[in-house]
Amino acid sequence: MPIIINTVLFDRAMRSLRIGIDVDGVVTEIIEPIVKFLYGRGIKVPSYEDTTDYNLSKVWRCSTQEMVRRVFDFYASKEFLELQPVLGVAKAFARLFPPHEGYSITSRPDIVENITKDFFDRYLNGRCREIHHLGEFGGNGSKETKGSLAKKLKLDFFVEDALHNAEEIASHGVPVLLMTQPWNRDRIVPQGVIRVNSWSDVLRYVEDYK
Repeated sequence: MPIIINTVLFDRAMRSLRIGIDVDGVVTEIIEPIVKFLYGRGIKVPSYEDTTDYNLSKVWRCSTQEMVRRVFDFYASKEFLELQPVLGVAKAFARLFPPHEGYSITSRPDIVENITKDFFDRYLNGRCREIHHLGEFGGNGSKETKGSLAKKLKLDFFVEDALHNAEEIASHGVPVLLMTQPWNRDRIVPQGVIRVNSWSDVLRYVEDYK
């Protein structure tokens, strides 16, 4: 009697996955370090736990121009060079890459490309096949959106922390794992987006996906 194989499930189990990854708030801490940086310069802004909106100009109660200036001051600081990986990400990367392929897409500007690459090399053993900087607040980054680039790269899913980005990526047919943060915690996730609380949840998703 011939053995019947479900070729779709077989292919999914055998092939490596193409996993998209955001940077800030997903693989590295960002809000708490920038809050401390600003506080050290006499600028008091809400804490990490009180950063309940992705729009920092709204949280900080300042203009968009002032928000961008503060963020770029942080990019130029030694504190930015000292950013640390989030809990569990190094262990997760060691298990995921290989056998899978990592593709980072970040809103950071291209002026910090080398710093971003150095972070991946130093803490995550360079386990990312490509790193794309979109330059959301300036610079000469890619003119694409996260969603259009995720689709072009044929990503199987994407790990993100900004709800509006997650929705846009999902609209291109790429499933999103939304890493829970104060700025998305109380929001309803749209179709195509799954909430996760840690990199352990991401690892479990990969096992279930296969």
